Amino acid sequence: MRTMLRSLCILRLLYRAGMPVGEPFIQSGIFLLQEAMGENLDCGFYLDRYGPRSREIFENILVLEQEGKITISGSPQGLLVEVTESGKDFVNKGGEWGAFFDLPPVRIPEDRIDAVFMLISRDTPIEMESVGIALFFALSASSSDTFLEELIAAKGEKKLADEISNRSLIEALRRLKRLGIRFISEEL
Repeated sequence: MRTMLRSLCILRLLYRAGMPVGEPFIQSGIFLLQEAMGENLDCGFYLDRYGPRSREIFENILVLEQEGKITISGSPQGLLVEVTESGKDFVNKGGEWGAFFDLPPVRIPEDRIDAVFMLISRDTPIEMESVGIALFFALSASSSDTFLEELIAAKGEKKLADEISNRSLIEALRRLKRLGIRFISEEL
């Protein structure tokens, strides 16, 4: 059931984006849904150069492509993913996969997806990846005092892509705090 919900959330994120997006956008969006908004999607995450990453999400992306609900193309930065008309129709019809499998309906958590998009589209938009990385570090930092140090160390060790600016990560952390998202250390 969680696999179906994950797929629906991926489709909805792509639909809301309204254009082809990189795989890190999807990975970070689902990470935020699960870790910041409390949607149980059964994903295990690790840190990649472009943000939180989950094998389960990648597998869902491949299945959605096989079903014709998304297209995947390459770019110098990695995979670009876009929802197809078939995928849009599926989301517009409510995306109730349960009806096909004699299971209870699986619904898209629209309010939580709206909250994720609010994080990136305030007065000055920032990238979904920056918000995902900020939350990943906030949840795993030893303390609020070491958050920035651990972030800078990760960039210095090339664990994060150079294109991701410290400024966007700090702004992302501020936005997360304003929404009242709880961290391991409440001092952040």
